[in-house]
Amino acid sequence: MREVIQTDQAPAPVGPYSQAIAASGKMIFASGQIALDPSTGAIVGEGDVVAQTQQVMKNLAAVLQAAGADFSHVVKTGVFLADMNDFAAMNQVYSQFLMRRQPLHGPVLRWRVCPRTSLSKWIASRLYSGCIAVVSRSDKDYRAVLLPFYCRSIAALSLSAVIFSWAELLCPRTMPNLSAMPKAELHLHLEGAFRWPTLRRALFRHYGLALPVAPYWHAPGYRFQGFSDFLQLFRDYVDPWLCTPLGYQEIIRDVVEGLRIQNIRYAEIDFSVALIERTGHSLEQVLALLEEEAEAAQRRGIEVRFFAGINRHFGLGQALKWVTRLQRAPIIAGIDLHGDEVGWSAGLFQPAFELAIAQGKRVKVHAGEMTGPQSIRDAVALGILQIGHGTSSIQDPELMAMLRDRQVLLELCPTSNERLGCVASYKAHPLWELDRAGIVITINSDDSAFFGLNLTDEMTRLMAERQVTVDDLKRWTANAFRQADLGEQRRSQLLQELQAWTPTAEPNSTADLLKSTVEPGCHPRAEGHAWGHEWGLPQ
Repeated sequence: MREVIQTDQAPAPVGPYSQAIAASGKMIFASGQIALDPSTGAIVGEGDVVAQTQQVMKNLAAVLQAAGADFSHVVKTGVFLADMNDFAAMNQVYSQFLMRRQPLHGPVLRWRVCPRTSLSKWIASRLYSGCIAVVSRSDKDYRAVLLPFYCRSIAALSLSAVIFSWAELLCPRTMPNLSAMPKAELHLHLEGAFRWPTLRRALFRHYGLALPVAPYWHAPGYRFQGFSDFLQLFRDYVDPWLCTPLGYQEIIRDVVEGLRIQNIRYAEIDFSVALIERTGHSLEQVLALLEEEAEAAQRRGIEVRFFAGINRHFGLGQALKWVTRLQRAPIIAGIDLHGDEVGWSAGLFQPAFELAIAQGKRVKVHAGEMTGPQSIRDAVALGILQIGHGTSSIQDPELMAMLRDRQVLLELCPTSNERLGCVASYKAHPLWELDRAGIVITINSDDSAFFGLNLTDEMTRLMAERQVTVDDLKRWTANAFRQADLGEQRRSQLLQELQAWTPTAEPNSTADLLKSTVEPGCHPRAEGHAWGHEWGLPQ
């Protein structure tokens, strides 16, 4: 038995369709809704995903009400987004309607809209969503509707595949496989470059803690509330791991293995020297582990250079202390000044830089990430030729000319800058403007565990969203190899490998497209939960 559900409080279906069908009086299958105002027939808030999500949920609520149900009866939902960068904003509104009801959430998919093709009126909406509701919840009812539920799910997936196939025919795309490309990464933090599954296994093994398959901050539209919000993740997740006897060994090995999988042939990895003492380890022990892993990596064709990360906000005294302690450590290629830029000019640390250089160490500085171009000027004035981030240099044409003329290299980290709010959006990142100004740039992932993309992913994203070509990526990677701490023979060999590499790719099939656009579920952080405090770990 089936009943057609109809209400004028939601958009009328176009064609021989229904707003919803009530099956056997128990199951309600609601059609997908878009941000259409039923009173005007017009799309609401074009380009505004928040307004559109509110309208979609109102439309669904009206359909459910007409069927004698509401959102408390919903057991299955599905969402299509035009742009996965809208996920966080959409999810915030979506959760307000479904708060504490927790229906089964289907995969969040995105559709690709061809710029040259107007598919139909509904494409103007950035959101498309539907749901399935159960009015009665007895075991008998579930058995009765289980098979129809899966049949309808398969039919819906098939329809989605047809839509994606049609879009692919209208707008074919070739995306090269960058996994095998010889790469170099100059801006990578040891404590933030591990792979999430490794952390999950480690914390379960050490503490019995079951973490989600995918962390909430990997959602495409997620933005950190500030730098302190970002740093809290290290305290919540990394500190407990490093407090264990094998923590450093496990994280170092995992990071190096991640380099191998991506075919990163040269990497400069920062590690926080202050964190070693905070987690109860000895500097000598960690240095021995670093040396062991560097040798193992070299046997596999990977050159790794470790830099001691020194926090600005600990002051010059601490910087001098660490530079002095590390002067006889051959595994340390140099120091990298990082941490809070506000009020901590690189000029304050000139004595520490001079001491490190006298010891044959290199010096790098994070600058122009959270503050304006003056932070970069201060570092360059000291002769620093390698700057982490440096995005705010775009605000100062004279500084850009200085960077170009002195051949100062910028370690750009686009997704990191986007997620931390250092740039307005990924598309607003000034990498093209810096490159066209003749400034030497490289592409890096920064803290891939917390920003969700490793170097290969970052490069792929640049191709998909910023019109970057393989030739651009090879040119920027060559910049990194030329800057690398390598002998000329090894440098020449890696540059030749890079230039000889040719990508292999085929146009994305429908299956590949669906696979690449399915996003894992996100798990919100528990309110007021501070694992570090709960476990009595060092703060």
